[in-house]
Amino acid sequence: MTSGRSWRRRLAAVAAAAALAGAGCSSDEATSPEAAAPPTAAAPTTSVPPLDPDGLEPLVVDQAPSGFALADDAEGATGATDLAAAAADATDPEAGTALAEAGFVRGWQRLWVSDDGSSELFLLVYEFAASEGAGGFFARTAGGAATEGGEGVFEVPGIPGAVGVTGGGDGLSVQAVLFTTGPYVVQVIGNGPDPGPSRGTVVALAAAQAEQLA
Repeated sequence: MTSGRSWRRRLAAVAAAAALAGAGCSSDEATSPEAAAPPTAAAPTTSVPPLDPDGLEPLVVDQAPSGFALADDAEGATGATDLAAAAADATDPEAGTALAEAGFVRGWQRLWVSDDGSSELFLLVYEFAASEGAGGFFARTAGGAATEGGEGVFEVPGIPGAVGVTGGGDGLSVQAVLFTTGPYVVQVIGNGPDPGPSRGTVVALAAAQAEQLA
């Protein structure tokens, strides 16, 4: 799997998960992930002093789920994530401003690729200056799905306040779990040819990350 393919599929998966979480819509109504593309936005600025990005890495799960292998950061443009990179990963053109206003300070991302190379798991951990900022940004991105529910939304056992979303199209399946804990917002996204990574795999990775941050 080349870095370009991984990058495009990562953006597609994030787009699908964000669209579902923001609208609380069903999988039948979801936009095809491969058709989704983030708009270009100016790099945001923030008044929150950035922290050493490497300081977040020990808090991010690195154990490979069964059937997957951890990819090198160069393959999926993962690793340390600053405000500009976090904004570029979003499909919402206002995400950069929202991240800055919420007090984003640093992030870290990981990519796992299935043994057959067909599916991917992404883990995004964003740290904010305070838990209030993290909660506010989570509410902005997943609040609709959390409160309205819907056919494409599922409950996530063991992680208080977490929301799961599922979708896909054109033969691609997407499963995602989003939650916040303390000053952190976490997204776990699995995508691949239908049926793609199982919901259980995505939930288990989210639970492991929640435990790591506890």
